[in-house]
Amino acid sequence: MKMLKTLSAIAAALALAGCIRDNRDDCLFPLRLHFTYLYNVEDTDLFSDEVETLCLYLYDTETGTLAASRSMTAAELDDDNSTVWLVPPGRFSLVTWGGVKSRYDIDPGMSLDAMALSINADPQTGSVAQDREHLWHNLTTDLLVNGDLTPGYDIDLHKLSNDVTVTIAATEGTSLPYHPSSSITAANGTCDAYGKIPDGTPATLYAPQVEALSRADVLPGSVHSYTTMALADGDGSHLNVDLGDTTVFDGSLTDLIGENPGIDFDLLDDFQVYFLITPGDDRLDVAVSINGWQVTEYDVTLR
Repeated sequence: MKMLKTLSAIAAALALAGCIRDNRDDCLFPLRLHFTYLYNVEDTDLFSDEVETLCLYLYDTETGTLAASRSMTAAELDDDNSTVWLVPPGRFSLVTWGGVKSRYDIDPGMSLDAMALSINADPQTGSVAQDREHLWHNLTTDLLVNGDLTPGYDIDLHKLSNDVTVTIAATEGTSLPYHPSSSITAANGTCDAYGKIPDGTPATLYAPQVEALSRADVLPGSVHSYTTMALADGDGSHLNVDLGDTTVFDGSLTDLIGENPGIDFDLLDDFQVYFLITPGDDRLDVAVSINGWQVTEYDVTLR
């Protein structure tokens, strides 16, 4: 690792040495970047623990055009999660995407305002299979690169994805009449350079990974795992849960999650939605908990 740092320093010095002349338009100069992920429930830097890849896009402030781009793994960074990137001189905005492997496509566009990151949904159905590939973002503006020895820029990433676990379970000593099914629909499958969802983004249908609960000789239920792009209060996201032809829940996902008074959609990234079902002769008693807090209870007529 020390050798890599030394090589970076030598490369930067050579670049500077070759650019001591009046016209420096074709020169490359060091841009020093330090990456962190500080805004999380543990209130500590989790970059090394969670972020595996980085995609960097540098846009000229005056023209808005893409000046340079770079993809790298976190393992290529220095010991303190820093790097030196040789780029043209100028004043820039830097868009950083973290965690991107295969689930997301990045279109840098012709300008900063035209950039888009989208989840890889089926073009016909809009559906996305489960893949626990999380996403981070940062936009840093007014970066100056001119060959002078300047301090590094701190790039603090913000998480733009969630884990949602939907468990549909029978109470102890009972069993469910049918295998549960569920789906999540949300118009959040695209982000712009600012980390925002553009108007008119089409709905994405998230399909879960399903694992059966284990209990001998009965149908106890199942666990449905989702990784979605960022959820927000009142975002129009929708959760459907069925038992055969009977609808157990069909409504706003974020309204339901938000019934837990301790939920902060901007900070939390793991939501546990638990449907505890007690079957009767012609009905289901349903109790719903969010992250361990029971938020509602109601009856559903069996079909």
